Amino acid sequence: MHMKSLMLSGVFLITLCLQQAGADDMTDITAPPLSVSEMKDRVMAPRIYMVAAYVVEKYDTCPPCPSNAVCETCVLGIYVADNNAPRKSGPVMNDGLYLQTNEAGRFQAGVKYLFRIRYRLEQNAAGAWQQTGPELMDFARIGPEG
Repeated sequence: MHMKSLMLSGVFLITLCLQQAGADDMTDITAPPLSVSEMKDRVMAPRIYMVAAYVVEKYDTCPPCPSNAVCETCVLGIYVADNNAPRKSGPVMNDGLYLQTNEAGRFQAGVKYLFRIRYRLEQNAAGAWQQTGPELMDFARIGPEG
């Protein structure tokens, strides 16, 4: 019964997301959600993707900038991955995906979520087209810890 309610929650989220998506935002509701590794293995065409992943880390506050220092802009967000484990460290961290959001405090580390993520093409100031993303659009909790 619990699994059935989780599935219904996922269907509701997908339906809600489709109602809010514009005509140019293609979402395949028949496809199961992608894992982070599946998404990263694809060429990310401009569209909306559904991804199921664990929140491994969240960055919901910025550290204070010491006086007389020049600090970089703090970017709030969450780091998501296929496995509920601390992210790998090193010069290249490719085991997960960083999603920028000012609502990082709403997430719980160690919990699985269904994310609606968008990639799109935008024209820059020079007139060239460039891909942007991933952009977190919506989310819903779909699993317990672990």
